[in-house]
Amino acid sequence: MSKAKLSAVVVAILAVIASIPSEKWGNMLWVRDAAQAVVKENTGSSSSSSSTKKASSQTTAIASGRYQAKVDSVSDGDTMRVTDQDGLQHKIRMAYIDAPETKQAHGIASRDALREWVAGKKVEVEVFEKDRYGREVAKIYLDGEDINFKLVAGGYAWHYTAYAQKKGSDEFELYQAAQEAAKKARKGLWKDRSPQAPWDYRKEQRAQ
Repeated sequence: MSKAKLSAVVVAILAVIASIPSEKWGNMLWVRDAAQAVVKENTGSSSSSSSTKKASSQTTAIASGRYQAKVDSVSDGDTMRVTDQDGLQHKIRMAYIDAPETKQAHGIASRDALREWVAGKKVEVEVFEKDRYGREVAKIYLDGEDINFKLVAGGYAWHYTAYAQKKGSDEFELYQAAQEAAKKARKGLWKDRSPQAPWDYRKEQRAQ
């Protein structure tokens, strides 16, 4: 088979993979990675290159695993969009924490802190699962530092204990201790005597 034909076949495979709902991928990520490697080694035509770019630019989400990515945007204190090394876009819901909504007190401060730390930077994403909105529930690491933990420790987010306990987080006590320390030091949102938890705020908004 010629290089051009081989590349066309591989591009077709990539397109099929991209069309499969991510929750059904299972262990198919290695197929995508291998196919893209073949394209890079064998493509010789601009049309094949264009098709590969089109396939790899689609937004996706994986069920679990780790990957490197660049942070494109931060929408609030626990949600961001990233682009991985293959050009695929992912929406991230940060695990084990719950930050104030942007219309809540401290919501903008939480978002801005996260933006300052990670916006435009290369991070490592550790995915645990997908939520009902199709977002990857994940921990974010910057130069080895757990950013989810940093938000809790800085008083920019709550430890989302209901979720962490349900998922059996190995770091439950660590996150809980960080929150208690932030409370004691009255950091961030804990400067208020009784800050409203975001899950209570959302419930209140739904009732209106």
